[in-house]
Amino acid sequence: MARGDGAGTTATAVVTAVPRRRPRPITKESPIAFRPRPGTRALLEKRAGQRPLSVVVELAVDAFLGRTVKDVDPSLRAALAAELSEIADRLASIEHDERGVGRNQNQIAKYLHTYREVPVNLAQEMRETNRIHAGVLAELAAIRAALDRLIAVHVAVA
Repeated sequence: MARGDGAGTTATAVVTAVPRRRPRPITKESPIAFRPRPGTRALLEKRAGQRPLSVVVELAVDAFLGRTVKDVDPSLRAALAAELSEIADRLASIEHDERGVGRNQNQIAKYLHTYREVPVNLAQEMRETNRIHAGVLAELAAIRAALDRLIAVHVAVA
Protein backbone atom coordinates (compact mmCIF):
# COMPACT_ATOMS: atom_id res chain seq x y z
CA MET A 1 0.00 0.00 0.00
CA ALA A 2 1.13 3.44 -0.69
CA ARG A 3 2.13 5.60 2.12
CA GLY A 4 -0.05 8.50 1.02
CA ASP A 5 -3.36 6.90 2.01
CA GLY A 6 -2.69 7.10 5.76
CA ALA A 7 -2.19 3.40 6.29
CA GLY A 8 0.42 2.55 8.85
CA THR A 9 0.27 5.88 10.61
CA THR A 10 -1.26 6.39 14.00
CA ALA A 11 -3.74 9.13 14.53
CA THR A 12 -3.47 11.32 17.55
CA ALA A 13 -6.45 13.31 18.62
CA VAL A 14 -6.09 16.74 20.06
CA VAL A 15 -8.83 17.50 22.55
CA THR A 16 -9.53 21.11 23.18
CA ALA A 17 -11.99 22.41 25.72
CA VAL A 18 -15.11 23.83 24.17
CA PRO A 19 -16.01 27.03 25.96
CA ARG A 20 -19.27 26.80 27.84
CA ARG A 21 -22.06 28.80 26.45
CA ARG A 22 -23.30 31.41 28.87
CA PRO A 23 -27.03 31.57 29.33
CA ARG A 24 -28.66 34.45 27.56
CA PRO A 25 -29.86 37.24 29.79
CA ILE A 26 -33.60 37.57 30.06
CA THR A 27 -34.57 40.59 28.02
CA LYS A 28 -38.28 40.53 28.65
CA GLU A 29 -40.14 40.22 31.88
CA SER A 30 -43.14 38.01 32.10
CA PRO A 31 -46.43 39.83 31.54
CA ILE A 32 -48.50 41.09 34.43
CA ALA A 33 -52.16 40.21 34.18
CA PHE A 34 -55.00 41.69 36.19
CA ARG A 35 -58.74 41.77 36.01
CA PRO A 36 -59.91 45.41 36.08
CA ARG A 37 -62.90 46.60 38.06
CA PRO A 38 -66.13 47.17 36.13
CA GLY A 39 -65.90 50.30 34.01
CA THR A 40 -62.09 50.53 34.14
CA ARG A 41 -61.58 49.14 30.65
CA ALA A 42 -64.05 51.65 29.18
CA LEU A 43 -62.26 54.55 30.88
CA LEU A 44 -58.88 53.30 29.66
CA GLU A 45 -60.14 52.86 26.10
CA LYS A 46 -61.64 56.35 26.17
CA ARG A 47 -58.35 57.81 27.38
CA ALA A 48 -56.33 55.73 24.90
CA GLY A 49 -58.03 57.18 21.85
CA GLN A 50 -56.15 55.73 18.85
CA ARG A 51 -53.28 54.31 20.92
CA PRO A 52 -53.19 50.65 21.95
CA LEU A 53 -54.60 49.96 25.40
CA SER A 54 -51.32 48.35 26.50
CA VAL A 55 -49.48 51.64 25.89
CA VAL A 56 -51.89 53.57 28.10
CA VAL A 57 -51.63 50.98 30.88
CA GLU A 58 -47.83 51.07 30.65
CA LEU A 59 -47.86 54.88 30.90
CA ALA A 60 -50.16 54.68 33.93
CA VAL A 61 -47.84 52.20 35.64
CA ASP A 62 -44.82 54.39 34.87
CA ALA A 63 -46.61 57.42 36.30
CA PHE A 64 -47.56 55.43 39.41
CA LEU A 65 -43.94 54.35 39.90
CA GLY A 66 -42.75 57.92 39.53
CA ARG A 67 -41.04 57.42 36.20
CA THR A 68 -41.07 60.24 33.69
CA VAL A 69 -43.97 59.85 31.32
CA LYS A 70 -43.23 61.53 27.99
CA ASP A 71 -46.68 61.28 26.41
CA VAL A 72 -48.41 63.54 28.93
CA ASP A 73 -49.58 66.87 27.55
CA PRO A 74 -47.21 69.58 28.92
CA SER A 75 -50.11 71.91 29.76
CA LEU A 76 -51.81 69.10 31.71
CA ARG A 77 -48.53 68.35 33.49
CA ALA A 78 -48.12 72.05 34.40
CA ALA A 79 -51.71 72.28 35.68
CA LEU A 80 -51.29 69.15 37.76
CA ALA A 81 -47.95 70.36 39.11
CA ALA A 82 -49.51 73.65 40.24
CA GLU A 83 -52.44 71.94 41.93
CA LEU A 84 -50.33 69.21 43.48
CA SER A 85 -47.73 71.67 44.80
CA GLU A 86 -50.50 73.39 46.78
CA ILE A 87 -51.48 70.02 48.22
CA ALA A 88 -47.82 69.27 49.00
CA ASP A 89 -47.54 72.55 50.91
CA ARG A 90 -50.62 71.66 52.95
CA LEU A 91 -49.17 68.22 53.69
CA ALA A 92 -45.91 69.83 54.88
CA SER A 93 -47.92 72.00 57.27
CA ILE A 94 -49.75 68.91 58.55
CA GLU A 95 -46.46 67.10 59.07
CA HIS A 96 -45.17 70.05 61.13
CA ASP A 97 -48.32 70.08 63.29
CA GLU A 98 -48.26 66.32 63.83
CA ARG A 99 -44.59 66.39 64.83
CA GLY A 100 -45.50 69.03 67.41
CA VAL A 101 -48.33 66.85 68.73
CA GLY A 102 -45.95 63.90 68.96
CA ARG A 103 -43.32 65.93 70.83
CA ASN A 104 -45.97 67.17 73.24
CA GLN A 105 -47.22 63.62 73.88
CA ASN A 106 -43.64 62.44 74.49
CA GLN A 107 -43.02 65.25 76.99
CA ILE A 108 -46.20 64.39 78.88
CA ALA A 109 -45.30 60.69 78.93
CA LYS A 110 -41.76 61.44 80.14
CA TYR A 111 -43.12 63.65 82.94
CA LEU A 112 -45.61 61.00 84.03
CA HIS A 113 -42.96 58.25 84.04
CA THR A 114 -40.35 60.38 85.80
CA TYR A 115 -42.43 61.97 88.56
CA ARG A 116 -45.26 59.41 88.81
CA GLU A 117 -47.79 62.19 89.23
CA VAL A 118 -50.26 63.98 87.02
CA PRO A 119 -49.36 67.59 86.27
CA VAL A 120 -51.88 70.25 87.22
CA ASN A 121 -52.30 71.49 83.64
CA LEU A 122 -52.58 68.03 82.02
CA ALA A 123 -56.24 68.49 81.07
CA GLN A 124 -55.43 71.80 79.36
CA GLU A 125 -52.45 70.25 77.53
CA MET A 126 -54.57 67.32 76.34
CA ARG A 127 -57.34 69.67 75.12
CA GLU A 128 -54.76 71.66 73.12
CA THR A 129 -53.25 68.47 71.69
CA ASN A 130 -56.70 67.16 70.73
CA ARG A 131 -57.58 70.52 69.12
CA ILE A 132 -54.43 70.45 66.98
CA HIS A 133 -55.01 66.81 66.07
CA ALA A 134 -58.64 67.52 65.07
CA GLY A 135 -57.37 70.35 62.86
CA VAL A 136 -54.92 67.96 61.22
CA LEU A 137 -57.69 65.45 60.54
CA ALA A 138 -59.90 68.18 59.06
CA GLU A 139 -57.03 69.34 56.83
CA LEU A 140 -56.42 65.76 55.65
CA ALA A 141 -60.13 65.44 54.80
CA ALA A 142 -59.94 68.71 52.82
CA ILE A 143 -56.88 67.46 50.93
CA ARG A 144 -58.65 64.21 50.12
CA ALA A 145 -61.65 66.16 48.81
CA ALA A 146 -59.35 68.35 46.69
CA LEU A 147 -57.67 65.27 45.23
CA ASP A 148 -61.06 63.68 44.50
CA ARG A 149 -62.16 66.87 42.68
CA LEU A 150 -58.87 66.97 40.75
CA ILE A 151 -59.25 63.35 39.67
CA ALA A 152 -62.89 63.88 38.68
CA VAL A 153 -61.99 66.90 36.53
CA HIS A 154 -59.21 65.06 34.71
CA VAL A 155 -61.28 61.90 34.22
CA ALA A 156 -64.10 63.99 32.74
CA VAL A 157 -61.64 65.69 30.36
CA ALA A 158 -60.12 62.40 29.20
